[in-house]
Amino acid sequence: MDTPLYKYILVGCGAIAPRHIREILRTGTLTAVCDTDPERLSEYMTMYHVPGYASFDTLMSAGLTADIVVLCTPNGYHASQSIQAMQQGYHVICEKPMALKSKDAALMLAVAKQTNKSLSIVKQNRFNGPILQLQQWIASGASGQVYSLSMNCLWNRDTHYYTSSTWRGTKELDGGILYTQFSHYIDFLYWIFGEVIEIKSLASNVCHREIIDFDDQGVAILRFESGVLGTIHYSINAFEKNMESSLTVLAEHGSIRIGGLSANTIEYQHKSGSAFSIPDTTTHINQYPNYAGSVSNHHFVYDQVLNGLQSNVYNVQSAYEAMKTVELIERIYALSPLPTGQAGLGGS
Repeated sequence: MDTPLYKYILVGCGAIAPRHIREILRTGTLTAVCDTDPERLSEYMTMYHVPGYASFDTLMSAGLTADIVVLCTPNGYHASQSIQAMQQGYHVICEKPMALKSKDAALMLAVAKQTNKSLSIVKQNRFNGPILQLQQWIASGASGQVYSLSMNCLWNRDTHYYTSSTWRGTKELDGGILYTQFSHYIDFLYWIFGEVIEIKSLASNVCHREIIDFDDQGVAILRFESGVLGTIHYSINAFEKNMESSLTVLAEHGSIRIGGLSANTIEYQHKSGSAFSIPDTTTHINQYPNYAGSVSNHHFVYDQVLNGLQSNVYNVQSAYEAMKTVELIERIYALSPLPTGQAGLGGS
C-alpha cells in the first residue's frame, strides 16, 4: 500500500496493543504511548523509544503533533476519549465496542461531524473471507429472499481472564459479554441483515457469579424489518476453550453455515451459482497468553482508514453501523435482566 507516513499516539498498552503496533509501524510512526499501568507504560516507552503519559488528560493537554489516536482502552472509556481526541484535532481509531451506551455513540458521531475528523471503530471480522462473501451474496440479491439465521458464539472466559485486569467483569468499564467478546458477531447482524424490529431475550450468570456483575450466557430471538427470523446463543461457559462463532443462513437460493472459532471458515454450503471460496485461516486467530480472541484482520482496518484519509472521504457509514451494534446490544440486555442473585459483583 503506497501511503504517506502517519503519526500515531497509542492509548492503552494491553493485550490488543501489539496488533495495533504492527499496523502503526507498517503505515507510519509511533509518536507517544499512554497507559495507567506504570510497568506497561515503561515497557512500551523503552521498546519504542517514545515519550509516555500516565493519564489520558495529561496526554491530551500535551499538544503533541500527531495524526491519529489509537484507543485500546477499557470499553467504558471509548466514548469520552474518542470525543476528547477529536476535539483536540486528532483522527481516531477505536477498538470495539464503540461505546457502552447508544446515546454516547451518537454523540461520538456528532463530534466527528463537527470536527471533520475520521472516527473508525475496529470491526476486523467483517474482513473474514466467508463473511465478506455472504454479505455480497445477500446485498447483490443473488441469495434471493433470506428466510432465517442462527448465530452461536460459544467461548470460554475463566476466572484468570477476569482477575488479570481490574476493569474486566465490571458493568461500568466492561459492560457485558455481548460488548467485549461478541460485538463483532452482533455487528454482522445489522450490517448484513438490516434493522431489527422485535426482540425476545433471556440471560443468566451461572458460572461467574463471584467475579463478574453481568451475564455469562444468553439467548435472543430476533425479527428483522426484512422479515428474516434469527436466533442468537452466546456464552463464555464452553469447557476450557473457545468452541465456535458460527452463522447459519437459510435463503431462497442457498443454505450456508459459516463457522470456526471466529466465523472464519465455511462448514457447509449448498447454493445456486458459484460456491463460496474457503480460505486458509488457520494462522489468523488472535492468541493471547491465556485465551484466544477473534481473527486478526487489523491490516484491512488500517488500510481502509488510511485510504479514507488520503481521499478525504471518511467512512461515516461504518461508524454509524457500529452505533447500531451498540443499540442492538443495549436492546437485548434491556429485555433480559439477570434473575435475582445472579448479578455478581455490582448487582442485586
